[in-house]
Parts: sequence; structure tokens; C-alpha cells
Amino acid sequence: MENLKDKLSRGFKRGSKFLVAAELLHRIVDKNEPIRPSLLLQLLNRAHKEVYFYIKEKLCAWCGREAISFKSENHKREYHQTGFCQSCQDEEEHQELKPKEELN
Repeated sequence: MENLKDKLSRGFKRGSKFLVAAELLHRIVDKNEPIRPSLLLQLLNRAHKEVYFYIKEKLCAWCGREAISFKSENHKREYHQTGFCQSCQDEEEHQELKPKEELN
């Protein structure tokens, strides 16, 4: 079973702001520490800028492939919010939520 950190590492390039934010948040949650709202907003802002770069380049923020074809306008809107191409959106839709223990 692949854990969340491995999945993130596989999906994002090394040094990705998404990966850095996810690793930091994972460490904070793992230690059961509170998350400062200012830190969370800072991390989300950096990640959003990275997603915008991928969208501008018409690439998927998750897999890095070209993102030009979508099943519907809803899927296209989803791309403009998340940066996920159609195949990555499909993969996410079909995954079921797993308990926290399985993600570690």
C-alpha cells in the first residue's frame, strides 16, 4: 500500500511548493501540533502560484502531461481550480477515502 508521502513524491517534482507544503503539514499533524493560520495561508498561496504556472502552460500540476482535453465544462473548471488534467481528475474521483492509518 502506497502511503501519502510516497504518492505526493511521485506526483510532484522534487522542490515543488506542493510537496514542501505537504511535507511540512504532514510533520505538524504527525506531531499533533496546531497549525498557525498565517503559515497555512502562506503555504496555500505559494502552492496556488505553482498551480497557476501549470495552468498557464496547459500542463497538469500532478502528472506534468499536457492538459488540453476535458470531458465537460465542469471538468475544465476543475482544471482551472486544481491544475489536474482529465485523467488525474478521473483517478481522484475513483479513489475512496481511506482512514488516516492507511495514509501513513
